[in-house]
This record gives sequence, structure tokens and C-alpha cells, in this order.
Amino acid sequence: MAEITVRLLAGDDEERSLSLSREFSSDVARLSGVVSRAPPAAAPEPGKKGDPVTMGAIIIAAISGGGALTALVGTIGSYLARDRRTEVEIQTADGRKVRISSQAFKREELEETLRPLLDLTKS
Repeated sequence: MAEITVRLLAGDDEERSLSLSREFSSDVARLSGVVSRAPPAAAPEPGKKGDPVTMGAIIIAAISGGGALTALVGTIGSYLARDRRTEVEIQTADGRKVRISSQAFKREELEETLRPLLDLTKS
């Protein structure tokens, strides 16, 4: 099982980013072969809520092969397609980060970016 942390960012609109993250967490929870959970609790920054999901980070673990990856790519892609200000930041457990903007989004590139981060092979 491989894990990535996903943050959705809606330009400079923090409330919109938090709303997108909550919605995204709910959508990911319905995907087959993908597990979504809040990251370990950390001390909130001043002025921020303590709930990790409202902090905008969601840990995603793909527990099956290509089907889970395809579903995850579709879900992330739907958020990127909604609004040209949206960005997705993906971080691996070892600290590698990738940021994808809706303006530069291409489904095939997103899948090829996620595949090595999740260390999955095509099924």
C-alpha cells in the first residue's frame, strides 16, 4: 500500500480550498481500492482549525492496482476541471511534492505523475 497526501488549493481563497478538501475527502471515500483518512493530528497554526481535513490535507492510500489509480485520477481531474484557479498538491511519504494546476491539467499526465508516486503498475 502506497500513500500520498493531497491538498486542493483554490487560488488565494482559503475557505474555498477547505470546502474543496472536505468535498474531495468525501468523494475519495467512495472509491473502490482507495482509502482516504485524515493525517495524524498536528498542532494547528494560529488562526487555523485543528481538524486535519479542514486544514486541507487528505492522505490517500491506493490498495489495489490500476483500477484504483484510474478512479483517483478521474476524481482529481474532476476537481481540476471545475475552476481554472484550482491546483492540486500531491506529496509522498518521503517528502516529494508535485503541484498540478487546472490550467496545465492533462489526464494522461496526471496518471503518469501519480503512478510512480503510488508505485503502482498497470493492471
